[in-house]
Amino acid sequence: MTNCHDILPDIAPDISVVIPTYNRRDILLLTLPTVLEQDLAPERREVIVVVDGSTDGTIDALKHEAFAQVRVIEQSNAGISAARNAGLRAARGRLVLFLDDDMMCEASLLRRHVEAHEEEDRASTEDRVIVMGEIELSPQSTPGMLTEWRHDREHRWLEKARAAPGVEWWQSLRFAHASAPRRLLIDAGGFDERFRFADEDIEFGVRLARAGARLRFVRGLVVRHVYRKSMREFINFDVRWYGKSQLLFCRTYPENRRRAPLGNLQSGSSLKARVRELLTRSSATDYLLQIPFGIASALSNIPTMRRAAMNLLDHRQSIGTYRGAMEAAGSWNKLREEVGMRLPVLLYHHVGPAHDGAYPLLTVSPDNFEQQLRWLNRRGYTTIRPADWIAWCRHGRALPSKPVLITFDDGYQDLAQYAFPALKRHGMTATVFLVASCIGKTNQWDTGTWSLLPLLSEAQIREWGAQGIEFGSHTSNHPHLTSLSPRQLEAELVDSSKELGHLLGSAPETLAYPFGSHNEDVSDSAGRTFELSFTTDAGINCLATDRSRMYRLEVLPYDNLASFATLLALGYRPMKELRQRIAIRSRVRAAARRILRLDAA
Repeated sequence: MTNCHDILPDIAPDISVVIPTYNRRDILLLTLPTVLEQDLAPERREVIVVVDGSTDGTIDALKHEAFAQVRVIEQSNAGISAARNAGLRAARGRLVLFLDDDMMCEASLLRRHVEAHEEEDRASTEDRVIVMGEIELSPQSTPGMLTEWRHDREHRWLEKARAAPGVEWWQSLRFAHASAPRRLLIDAGGFDERFRFADEDIEFGVRLARAGARLRFVRGLVVRHVYRKSMREFINFDVRWYGKSQLLFCRTYPENRRRAPLGNLQSGSSLKARVRELLTRSSATDYLLQIPFGIASALSNIPTMRRAAMNLLDHRQSIGTYRGAMEAAGSWNKLREEVGMRLPVLLYHHVGPAHDGAYPLLTVSPDNFEQQLRWLNRRGYTTIRPADWIAWCRHGRALPSKPVLITFDDGYQDLAQYAFPALKRHGMTATVFLVASCIGKTNQWDTGTWSLLPLLSEAQIREWGAQGIEFGSHTSNHPHLTSLSPRQLEAELVDSSKELGHLLGSAPETLAYPFGSHNEDVSDSAGRTFELSFTTDAGINCLATDRSRMYRLEVLPYDNLASFATLLALGYRPMKELRQRIAIRSRVRAAARRILRLDAA
């Protein structure tokens, strides 16, 4: 039932404030007066409180004469999105400011929101700007580690919001404190009422962005958050809803799943992913984490213990969020299929006998390669194409339970003699990255350094392409891309795509960076031409992996099956990592000794 218990003036206000509330009477009675005590003339504003099925006496409290200016809408409990929509429908202002019920306002808040929109109106004929301000922690919040943690994370989010990331600004949008033209919000369809508790703002942000809206973050435009939640309420209710809402967002916008926190569900090594799975599946996890958290919180006056308590809260939130998503998905395996697939990408160069004068670490023997393919088959791995990974990332199309991608850089001719037939025998496929200007020639980029060896010809590429081998770009001339000018970089990428497209019948969707050389400019440029771009950085890919910086695992001649299995499991070489750390520490100690000797002198 909807009930507005006031008489509406004839003149529409400049701005309508919409505040949804559910069983928060005491906090609302603290914050609502600050919304009413504004320096914007009363006829230019209205305040609408939507009581979403509260049973704590909120309605009776709002009947007090102090709130005579407030329009009250009462409805059955339907969630924050439905409550905001009810307020949006009832709003009469040209602008609508959404506030959460636990926000304390400065007296200038409404006036400054109106002025910010008026500035935008003077600068543009389009009325499509969302104005968002800062959210600071109120000193009237409940003291404790949970409040400190929330305050710290709020500041991290604000830093992200201040950066306003271009076309993806919706990731920063929070309607806990944001205003927009009412017509824009209505035309975009309002809030999706399936999102009852969380992520309703970023979901709406996606649609607003598609409608041409943009975000303006106004520094110094502040509300203060009165945070008074108990740990039990936060862990058992809030974080579970975070997980459910995030999964719903991923299902609604599969192309944006990698930007959601659930995209990190299976990040890191297989061991980390397995531990994360066990913790999520166990209902006792949070009870176990309470013990070290309680100890760290009790000793939080010690900086190390305070950091430990904050980190433990991070883990408790993450695990609770994953658990909520798992419950919404129906099982861990179903959640994994939707957002938690892992993709190891193997990197080879030569397969065949060693070549005199060739770089020795690039050639894997045919016997070793055959053993590795057999091992992959026995362990249940299925080779996929890059397009399969793209389809899963973008559209959620199903993948095999244990996908693997096999890649070869440079396109040496020995692949046609040894690697391709072995792949065919085992029912596998692979992707070969070709240097467009060198097809049918030799590895000219190694002139003066290593032996020059024949590369695949056009006829061989067409033959094996017809048998399931896929081909991608390794640029036109195999340069260090980070050493090129922007124009040269663009030419290397675009020209290779055109040349290979002419040979293959369609432009390749994938690129491997020559020498693994890349930086932000290179990967941004690659992303404009290719769907996937591969580095030589070690790691295992997941949904959150930047598709212009895909990890690969380089297979070396000395790898036996044990080291091969370890590489696939961990996503790196533990002994190599250990040697590198020892070497770094040795260099640091040597530098320290040199400095001490100089000081002594």
